[in-house]
Amino acid sequence: MDDVEYGWKNIVEVALVIRIVHNLYKEWKCLRQQLNVTIVSTYTAQVVEIKEKLGEKYSNFDGFTVRVVDIIELLEGEKADVIVLSTVRSNSEGSIGLLSNPERVKSVFTSARDCLWILGDERALCRGTSSIWKSIIRDAKARKCFFNVEEHEELGKCVVKVKKELDELNEMLNPDSFLFRNSKWKVSFSDSFVNSFVKIKSSQKKSLVMNFLLRLANGWRPKSSVSITCVESKQCLKQYKVKDFHVICSIDIENEGYRYVQVLKVWDVLPLVDVPELVRHLDTMFLTYTTDDLDRCKIRYVKG
Repeated sequence: MDDVEYGWKNIVEVALVIRIVHNLYKEWKCLRQQLNVTIVSTYTAQVVEIKEKLGEKYSNFDGFTVRVVDIIELLEGEKADVIVLSTVRSNSEGSIGLLSNPERVKSVFTSARDCLWILGDERALCRGTSSIWKSIIRDAKARKCFFNVEEHEELGKCVVKVKKELDELNEMLNPDSFLFRNSKWKVSFSDSFVNSFVKIKSSQKKSLVMNFLLRLANGWRPKSSVSITCVESKQCLKQYKVKDFHVICSIDIENEGYRYVQVLKVWDVLPLVDVPELVRHLDTMFLTYTTDDLDRCKIRYVKG
């Protein structure tokens, strides 16, 4: 997220907006019913960025129209069949600008005839001084209309692509990053993995590894994998091939004070020739675990 001359802009949300509009266009081509889409943001910089990315791509279709406006223009304009709201802000303080005003938010809702998409950071929206966003998100979850971007394969890849272009993939190697914080499995990255990932020179290969881990974190398991049982500790490791690299993972545990939590531990990403040495090192480390710890790792709580 960038703070620029005309306010804030969020490049990830820009990419998601473009993808949503593209998907709406594909649906419109099948149905050929009148459809007008309005994209709205409270920040001029975000409006300008979205307009630049869209260009004139959807300007010459009879029956499918797209306009990009700020919230003031939305109030002055007509209603739309579909509205896509880009909230932009992402922070721990709950600072969300004009969208903390309930009347502004209600105006967005009443401007959508059939469908409203809201792109935003749940934590930032809910931590604001206004309680309206807590009610909106609670209602969306109750109606099963709330989605984490990492749970959607296409949109998850879209985010990874943007991060790759911005050279920000390394920032995603954090269990609290928006890609992993709501995943089915809690993910823990070892220091060795982070160091190895940073050293991968190809941004394309980094992207492949990141997409692969995102799918693992959400319960998917590839048919082709290698199970490795450590000689001394008998702890089980999983070896997955991603392009020229091999990702080594296992089920591990973290002590959260009042309970133990199973996590998907990503130990390293490395060439095949280096895997045996890593396995020997991990086997030695697992010998420091108590019997109870090893048993907690082996109990299957979540079906992959």
